[in-house]
Amino acid sequence: MIYLEDNTIRKDTSFCELTPDIIKRLNNSLSKFSIAILKELYTSPQIQQKTLAANIHTTPSSLSNILSKLETIQPQLIQTERVGRSKYYALTEIAELYVAQELLPKAAKIRPFTPYPQEDLTNSTLRILYQFQKTAGADWEIFFDDLLSGKKQTSATNHELNDLYVDFLNNMTQLQILHQLSSIREVLTALGNSILIKRLEHYLNDTLKNFYILEPLFKLAKQDYELATLSVDYIFAEIYPSHFPLTVSLSSPKDTLFSEEQYLKLFHEFVKMFNDFNQKQGDKRKALEHWKTKYCSTDLLLTYIAEKCSNIFIQNLK
Repeated sequence: MIYLEDNTIRKDTSFCELTPDIIKRLNNSLSKFSIAILKELYTSPQIQQKTLAANIHTTPSSLSNILSKLETIQPQLIQTERVGRSKYYALTEIAELYVAQELLPKAAKIRPFTPYPQEDLTNSTLRILYQFQKTAGADWEIFFDDLLSGKKQTSATNHELNDLYVDFLNNMTQLQILHQLSSIREVLTALGNSILIKRLEHYLNDTLKNFYILEPLFKLAKQDYELATLSVDYIFAEIYPSHFPLTVSLSSPKDTLFSEEQYLKLFHEFVKMFNDFNQKQGDKRKALEHWKTKYCSTDLLLTYIAEKCSNIFIQNLK
């Protein structure tokens, strides 16, 4: 049964053991259209009857008859939820296991997921990858490799692939930032191609190279924002002593908060950040837009750094 809590549909997963006897019974019970329904609900859960009928190329009345027969099969394979005047269909846990293990080709066995706004980042990433594979078809690895290699896609279908690709990379970047290593391994396993995996790893390392420099400061800000701002004050005072006399009551962050290597990287990065700010002619908004992309972050500490750069810029104008 499906339970509705805070607009999130959850499934009863109390029975999810797929035994050989169950597999044999289902193999003997399911018709061609029944199998088509199960496969469609596996890839597109929580859809309405009219959409389901169109997707498997049958009429709503014929679909009703097939669904009625499916609902008599044990263990239960189909579950429904009525929301207002609409009725939505999904697979039970046991049905998802059966489809993944028995009906899908080996290369397509990505674990099922539900496309809700509240879905977790791992499921969202897998859903996007599966949709990319489904849209691109048998040559999906070629399309994916072309995109990772920077080749442009121009057709209507390829525009959709571009959008899915960008969403996938954004999600993978967030998983890397969050150090969700088990989730990353799960997605890479689903990707299943050593060349694509290597290209993706290179992309992530290159995209996040600037983020990694500021990461120790971002981590500190989450623990103690005031201490993080004092650290920024201290570093700027060391770089630009004529603009910021060292009056902050804090011993060197190099000795207390960061390793020497981390501190030196932060020191040099702040110099680069002021150069960025200078190139934007002192426009904080433009500098922040640039930094949010460059550092893959919207941390408030970037705004604080922009304010320090602004003070230097203004003093230099005098």
